[in-house]
Amino acid sequence: MQNITIYTENFCTFAVKLKLDEMKQLSAIITIILLALAGCRQGGVDSPRLVELDSLIAVAPDSAAALLAVYPDDSLRTDDDRAYHALLLTQAKYKAYIPATSDSLINQAVAHYVTDDRGDYDRHIRALIYKGCVMTELGQPDSAMYWFKRAETAARPDDHSNLGYINFRMGDLYQSQFSDASLTVKKYHSSLQHYTQCNDSSRVLQCLMEMGAVYRDENNDSALKYINQAKRLAQELRDSMAYYSCFSVEAYNCYLTGDYATARELTTDALNADIELIDSTRTMMIAAMSLAKLGQADSASMLCSHISVPGDSASQVLYYDMCAQICQAHGDKLGFATNMRQSESIAGDLLSRSLQQQLSDIEKESRLNAAVAESRLARQQSRYVAAIALILILLSAAAVALWQKRQKLNAAIKKDQINRLFFELDELSRANRQLAEKVQSTENDLNDMQCQLDRKQQIIDNTSKRIIALAEDNASLKNEHQKRLRLSRCLEYIAGILHNFIMQSHELKPTEFLNKFRDGFLDTPKGGEADFWYMLRTQVDQIHSGAIEKMLLKHPQLSEKDIQIICMLALGFSSEMMATCLQHKSNYIETLKNRLKKKLGIKCSIVEYLEQFAGTSAEA
Repeated sequence: MQNITIYTENFCTFAVKLKLDEMKQLSAIITIILLALAGCRQGGVDSPRLVELDSLIAVAPDSAAALLAVYPDDSLRTDDDRAYHALLLTQAKYKAYIPATSDSLINQAVAHYVTDDRGDYDRHIRALIYKGCVMTELGQPDSAMYWFKRAETAARPDDHSNLGYINFRMGDLYQSQFSDASLTVKKYHSSLQHYTQCNDSSRVLQCLMEMGAVYRDENNDSALKYINQAKRLAQELRDSMAYYSCFSVEAYNCYLTGDYATARELTTDALNADIELIDSTRTMMIAAMSLAKLGQADSASMLCSHISVPGDSASQVLYYDMCAQICQAHGDKLGFATNMRQSESIAGDLLSRSLQQQLSDIEKESRLNAAVAESRLARQQSRYVAAIALILILLSAAAVALWQKRQKLNAAIKKDQINRLFFELDELSRANRQLAEKVQSTENDLNDMQCQLDRKQQIIDNTSKRIIALAEDNASLKNEHQKRLRLSRCLEYIAGILHNFIMQSHELKPTEFLNKFRDGFLDTPKGGEADFWYMLRTQVDQIHSGAIEKMLLKHPQLSEKDIQIICMLALGFSSEMMATCLQHKSNYIETLKNRLKKKLGIKCSIVEYLEQFAGTSAEA
């Protein structure tokens, strides 16, 4: 795509320099893009020789590795060819069991297909997978697990073949390098699911057998479940060898779990079924071991006399283990120790070879599927190029039609734009005039409001002076009865003033009134509204002989707002006055009074209840 962009820009610049008219430029550019696409596609075709070697790896990896090793360097002209060659050589060596000594070769493919991300999905995944395989061979399991996890993340959800292989390899790493049984089971189970999705029955059978082997040491019931599934699948595939191998494995599992009688029955059934379709030597060895564990040493020895030493190492391990069990049943400790040492020696040599062989079989099947996917991807790319070419041709035709239509509409559009601009100017002028009229009207309203505020301020100042005079007169009173009477008259006068304010205007500010009341009537230093309420409460307490304090001792749950309401009611405030002071509506004041009566638990009025406390002591 970068080459296509460069070619397009160069040819577009060339067409502009020639000063072609607009239509000729457009046609030339589209033609050039089509030619550039065709040229880039031809240049991006893989070398036929490398494609042939890619197919050869699946059937003869050793021959492919030899041919790739002597592949001439001058034939690798592009970065894509060199990266493809490095990927194929790594893959061929791995499948031919040629141990890797360095990861420099696979790093070329990783840098080209993974780091730069050329958009080639199949080779991107293969580079990640074989990077993990190489790191496994180099003895770096942590790094190998990292690359397998990256491959698992990059794989498409529907690419069940590669996902099955990746999970199988991760399960093998968890089992052989990390000794993590739970993760091993998880990865083998995931591999089984992916192989089931792609209907690869042979690999499903292999996964089931591996699951049975893994679960053998963890959960025998699960192991038997997977072995039974493998047996059923082997019957469906008519794979007699796999079926009776499962039969033998099931007997061996029973033997390992101590169910020697069941193991003997299974081996007896297998020997009686069809001697030609089973590994009779292995089955007889398991039967002999079961008999030895059941205490039938003579029967086990007689069965052992018909068994010769097997040729393969795995069977030799079982053979010497059988001999050791028979010797133990006869009480021959020396023979038991000798046979056990021989069995352990052969088992150590067998372990690495058996795991490598299993992985080789899985990789062979995976590469066959990868070759099919590569072929399918190539066909899809060809179809994509053809579709792009067709789209560009259609775009060219559409551009011609649009260009012709644009020439016809240009004059009409310009005229319509001019008319629209004049219309918008008229609308703006009309809007400006209306705005000026609104501004003038607003100024007149503001002047009227200012006059009203000046009159109200004058009333407030007169009231303040009257309050101050009344407060000074109240301070000169010495008799307590006269002081209460004078205070009552003051509050009645204040209530009248406040009532007149409410009737004259709805814009009375309670804070301003309360400040005037506090500064003038009570003659106290300036403070917050809280100071006013405290002083008002003090005055009520003086008038009613400490009734507020006594009420609080009996009803400590009363809130500050409750005390304010009681004080205003004691001073004869109306609901409208209380609403103004508390900044609420009058109907809400009634609600607050009803709530307060419920809180006090009374049915009489609040003032009557307050007066009851005036004649009692604090102890009562």
